[in-house]
Amino acid sequence: MTWSPDGRWIALHSHADGSDDVWIQPADGSASARQVTFGGHETGWPRWSPDGGWIAFGSDRREGNDWRGTPYVLPVDPQTGVALGPTRRVMLEGFDGDVDQVEWAVGSDSLVFDAFEGLDQRAIYVVGRAGGRPRLIHRFTSEHRVSGLGVSPGFDWVVFIAPGRNGLFQLFRVPTTGGDPIQLTFDATDKTQPSVSPDGREIAFTVFHFSTQFWAVDP
Repeated sequence: MTWSPDGRWIALHSHADGSDDVWIQPADGSASARQVTFGGHETGWPRWSPDGGWIAFGSDRREGNDWRGTPYVLPVDPQTGVALGPTRRVMLEGFDGDVDQVEWAVGSDSLVFDAFEGLDQRAIYVVGRAGGRPRLIHRFTSEHRVSGLGVSPGFDWVVFIAPGRNGLFQLFRVPTTGGDPIQLTFDATDKTQPSVSPDGREIAFTVFHFSTQFWAVDP
């Protein structure tokens, strides 16, 4: 879920009424949520633009026999929380990856997204809301899909999740201009879904435990 910049609305992903889409509801609970995208497939992780006029999100789009994650934006009236038009696909030139999640480059009209590029290859890009050729920020290896990313308020750096030296999924920071990432967490837990506070002084994230068990059954 994501709060609108003025705190009046919440955009969220839901399967209500058989949907797989983005919904908007008043943050004070004064009315029920309204569906604002339709016919989606894994349409989620909505993010509100800094000016409150757009919601960005990723959605899987069928291409031939496959599904591919694609970024979209939706114009929204920040006063009423009503969608002002159809969703618009953000066309990415010269890009063949599978987009996982989208964030706004705070203070600009650009989008930061992470993408799966095959064989555990991941990458972080930035592109204008109108589309175009994405600029690569960082490429890394991780088997953790849909791990999320966060953007600093000044769009100076991006935080993301990748395997640390201890083999667990840790928090890293990389400059938006590119360069070597810095590992920020080192404890013995797996992390996911980082989010940067509005003042850039704190980073929230989720800790999870993943294990696989194998069983033998006597026939």
